[in-house]
Amino acid sequence: MIGALALTFNACSSEDELANDQQLDQKDVKTRFALSLTNDVKTRMQADLAQVSEEFQGMSGIQLFPFSAAVNAQSQIENNPIHLADFTTFDATNVNAKVYNDVNIPVGTTDFLFYGKILDNGDEGELVASYDVNTLQLGQPVNEAIKFDLKPIVEEASFDGGQSIIDGLNAVYAAIPETDAWADTRAAFESLQAGSWCSVAAFMEDFFESVTGSDAEEAIQDAIVAAGFTNEDGKAIADDSGFPRDLNLPDGAVQVAFDNGAFAYIDGSFDGMNVPTMDVYTKPAELYYTVNTKAVIDEAEIHADKFDNYNAWDAVIDGEYAGNVAAVTATTKSVVLLDQVQYGVGRLDAKVKVTENTVKDSKDNYVSVPADGYTVTGILIGGQKQVGWNFETNGAAPEFTIYDPNVEGAAKVGVDSETMYTLALETESDVPVNIALEFINTGEDFYGNNQQIIPAGTKFYLVAQLDPTKAKNYAEGVLDKVFFQDHATKLSLTIDEDALENAYNVVPDLRSPKLEFGLSVNLEWLEGLEFEQNF
Repeated sequence: MIGALALTFNACSSEDELANDQQLDQKDVKTRFALSLTNDVKTRMQADLAQVSEEFQGMSGIQLFPFSAAVNAQSQIENNPIHLADFTTFDATNVNAKVYNDVNIPVGTTDFLFYGKILDNGDEGELVASYDVNTLQLGQPVNEAIKFDLKPIVEEASFDGGQSIIDGLNAVYAAIPETDAWADTRAAFESLQAGSWCSVAAFMEDFFESVTGSDAEEAIQDAIVAAGFTNEDGKAIADDSGFPRDLNLPDGAVQVAFDNGAFAYIDGSFDGMNVPTMDVYTKPAELYYTVNTKAVIDEAEIHADKFDNYNAWDAVIDGEYAGNVAAVTATTKSVVLLDQVQYGVGRLDAKVKVTENTVKDSKDNYVSVPADGYTVTGILIGGQKQVGWNFETNGAAPEFTIYDPNVEGAAKVGVDSETMYTLALETESDVPVNIALEFINTGEDFYGNNQQIIPAGTKFYLVAQLDPTKAKNYAEGVLDKVFFQDHATKLSLTIDEDALENAYNVVPDLRSPKLEFGLSVNLEWLEGLEFEQNF
């Protein structure tokens, strides 16, 4: 496990912070509630948001569903959830317990479903819970009422923000003479695919230089400058908020094609390689907590200071509560969750390095790896689907691609990068998952997949396949998923001598059967999977 929590309830009448929508009647009993977080919790989005360190980041959105029997997929929602206030610190340090007073628990409760999430996610990861956006209907089966979806970065695909790029491309193309002497130049221009501002501006910088001294120099260079791609000296105008970065999408999320005498943005495919639509990209998962557990009850009032008599939650259960697993009664004054709360999502821990000082591109040119390495600017994870009440995928939902731009790493020769972390939803058993690392080319120009040029300063993508059956500690029916809830998937990724031949200048659809893999993977689970693969 990455980590765990534990919960208690206790009758009391003090005025601790509480947000509880239920009203007390003869069917409820007023208790004290406490939540405990173990000391071994370790799960970048940013490292603190993935809770890699042991420093607790707080909890919010706490929902507790009470049931009068063991909970399974077909169990019907019996009561509205109990809502508890956010918290950032603990009241009992030995077992990290946070205590709430005056919590109304239905009499007859024997089991609970618990959900909570990190207090401050920095808007970097998000899960949409069905019980947050819909009105729960009592009597609904759990598997219909409670689901979790990743949050799309953009709700609808739109190329409106890139119209100035298209207008500029067409204006520059119109300035190229329609003569035989310029046929090869026109053909090279027409083959452009990457459609982000950054990619097009870098292309135009090279094109500006290439036409110097030609009979069309003035017309072409004036068109490039007028379109805003370069300054008058031909240097690309950098714009970190240019399309589609202004939508928080990867540069490679948009592609252009030349057809019927003009450029336009396109969805779909090029050369048989599918490219995902803009609305497929989602934020990473956020740190969620969950448990499906029995209630342990007591008729004595338990206070926070007593928890400090114990060093582990098992000891609290066995000592203070004597393992009294039973239904809540009208005389119950404290309630404890028998099982500890665990993370509902999985974590990716990835490192990358380069094997050689020079690497070969798709035109068999050898390029030198920059001294500081190729900088990683994002991680993309394919095969992500909706998960249900138990944070397991049903396998039938549409597939999405997580894009996490909040990572830092550099692929250097012979040296592992710092570990890069992100969060993902659990995947299916024995099903491979494709991922991609987004790099910025901090070295020289090179030619990638389909001999597309990747100029210095632009983004490129290397893809790896994570096959759970090839993981170091694969165990059928046990450790057999690329991503598990409450587990970390450890990846060691390698860029070998031939990797850049398979570099993409747009993001390929990670479901495509024609993917060219550029990363070598070593996969293992930390209570989860690990891969090794070369790009």
